[in-house]
Amino acid sequence: MTTFYREFLIQCRKKDVLPADVCNSIGIGQSAASKWKRGITPKVTTVYKIAKYFNVPPERFGAESEFKLTQKEKALILAYRAASSERRKDTRLILGVDK
Repeated sequence: MTTFYREFLIQCRKKDVLPADVCNSIGIGQSAASKWKRGITPKVTTVYKIAKYFNVPPERFGAESEFKLTQKEKALILAYRAASSERRKDTRLILGVDK
């Protein structure tokens, strides 16, 4: 069993949900959980969605190096922090963070 799938099951148990329920909630097919059980690792974007669903950091699911920020990502964060509150609000709306 992979580190990802082991942690995924732990989080499912903590929240008392089935793996298929998580898949449905984040907008992916239920068959994805079967693939993960067989050892296929999900895409990084999927891991982020799962982490957000469980309200845990994505690093919890393993492959920590995949979640380190690139220099461009760090620059974006710094630019966001330096922007006016109105600009930050617009950015969050564009990215779909605020609905």
